[in-house]
Amino acid sequence: MLVRRRLRETSALAFSDSATGYSVQPQQVVIDGAIAQAPSEGLLVNPDGRATVYVSGGSNVSVVADGYKPLSVTVQPDNPTTTHFIFLTPLRPPGRLRSQFLRSLERSDAMLLVGYVVDDASGHPS
Repeated sequence: MLVRRRLRETSALAFSDSATGYSVQPQQVVIDGAIAQAPSEGLLVNPDGRATVYVSGGSNVSVVADGYKPLSVTVQPDNPTTTHFIFLTPLRPPGRLRSQFLRSLERSDAMLLVGYVVDDASGHPS
């Protein structure tokens, strides 16, 4: 009998707020049904919201973070230098991104640009 093992490879994950781009610290990450809770289970999420995990091809990664909708994604470890960005949706969007606030800023003689600037290295506002 031939038994095939799924090879596990490292993949880089980065957890970010989908509205602002700021880094997010998840409370729980589940990979293929196994809980990897920082730091006791071996998952260390850096302050910049990045972590290195062991995954198999097509691994399911589920993330739970306070103030965000839970999310599940499939990660393919194609290239060890690729970072998989996981954008979590806030339960309550920032006030500055709410449509009522943005409409109050509109002018007929100007264009309105709205966004956030985030430092790639820290995951925090620049």
